[in-house]
Amino acid sequence: MRCFLGIDLNNITKTLRKVKLPAIGSINLAKGYHITLAFLGELEESLTNKLIEELDSFRFKQFELTADKILAFPNLSEPELYALGFSNNSDLINLHRHLIKLITIPLDKLSPHITLLRKEKLSPHFKESHELYSNIKSFKIKVKEFGLYKSEPEKGMNSYKPLKIIKLD
Repeated sequence: MRCFLGIDLNNITKTLRKVKLPAIGSINLAKGYHITLAFLGELEESLTNKLIEELDSFRFKQFELTADKILAFPNLSEPELYALGFSNNSDLINLHRHLIKLITIPLDKLSPHITLLRKEKLSPHFKESHELYSNIKSFKIKVKEFGLYKSEPEKGMNSYKPLKIIKLD
C-alpha cells in the first residue's frame, strides 16, 4: 500500500479556504489536506505493521506553525504546483529528523508545505506574475498529532486513510 507520515489539516480547512492567491483568487479545497512529513511509497503490509509498532513508542511535543508564504515546486521558473509555506518550521524539521532516526525506510529531504493548487488545475487564462508570491495574511496551525496514512485513489483523487495516529505531548 502507498503510505506517508503526515499532519492532517481537515480541522483548519475553513482557515485554508480564506487563503487568497493574488493572481488566481480563492483556493477551492477538498478533504484530505495535510502536511507530508515523509513520503514512504509502496509498503508491504508486514513493513507497515513494523512501522506502526515503532511509532507506538514515539514521543514529541506539540508545536505551532505560522503559514505565511506561497511556494512553487519544483522551482519558480517551471512550477508544477503552488503551496503554502511556513516561516517558523524548526519544530516541524525536528519532528521529521526524529522520525528519520526512528524508521528504517529511506526518506526524502523535507520541504514543509500544504499543496494548494496543481498546474493542471490552473485556468488556461492564468498568467503567472510576481503578485502570486507576495505576502499573504499569515495564520497559525497548532500541531497536536500526526499519523501514518495510506493513500488510495478514489473518484479521480487520492483519499487518505489513517493507519495510526500519534498524539504529541
